[in-house]
Amino acid sequence: MIKRIFREYPAAAIAFILFTVAFVLSYAVNASSVIEADFLLSLVFAVPAAVFALLLLCFVKRKTKKNTAFAVSMIAALIGIAFLAFSFMLVNIAEAVRTVTDISLYDRARTMSGYAYKVKKDEDAYIFPEELPDSVKRSPDTVFEYTPQFLQGAELLTLGYKTSADEFAKIERELSKKASGVFRGDENVICGKAGLSLYYPEKYAGEKEKFSAYVFLAEPYTEDSFNHGTAVYALLCREDGVVIYVYENF
Repeated sequence: MIKRIFREYPAAAIAFILFTVAFVLSYAVNASSVIEADFLLSLVFAVPAAVFALLLLCFVKRKTKKNTAFAVSMIAALIGIAFLAFSFMLVNIAEAVRTVTDISLYDRARTMSGYAYKVKKDEDAYIFPEELPDSVKRSPDTVFEYTPQFLQGAELLTLGYKTSADEFAKIERELSKKASGVFRGDENVICGKAGLSLYYPEKYAGEKEKFSAYVFLAEPYTEDSFNHGTAVYALLCREDGVVIYVYENF
């Protein structure tokens, strides 16, 4: 059967193989290039391969003439290539505009976001914890948000959690040594040439007056950065033992 298919309908058979390979590669590239891939949505990449599988089935059952099958295969291949390119773009857009909140993806976001390559060169601003205790990951008081940058939009990475008094004091001491400025948490901050409107996760947005803002990096809009500014700061509430780390490419 396979030899017959390749002998009578080589164009459709080869297209089926190529689109199957394209599906696997597109699926893998998409999964590795975003923080949180939508694997169900990514199955759209398999549509061209599925179409050619059906075409081959029809050709064999109906004993379609070789010339007719070749013409249909070429048209379907061109449509399949366009569909695959369009689908890849749409899937990436859909995943780029979605805010990630799954705490299990924190390390992936920390190491793949703009924070990793824009801030790592500045050791004092590289403040996000590299490892999170299981107690922090499981706590209902922990908040994690990552919004990817898309086109000229902003990028946001934030992690907030409650900790013990001793651990809070340790974090506060370490951050105090690195911070370029400390400000009230309920006001807009002017640090150097950059003005910051401090970002709070929704869970803590109503308690801004309890917090102090420790600013580590505040770069204003520049033409070299496509009119984006960059900020790294931490919001600390001694009363409740809350620490919030924020990276913004605004």
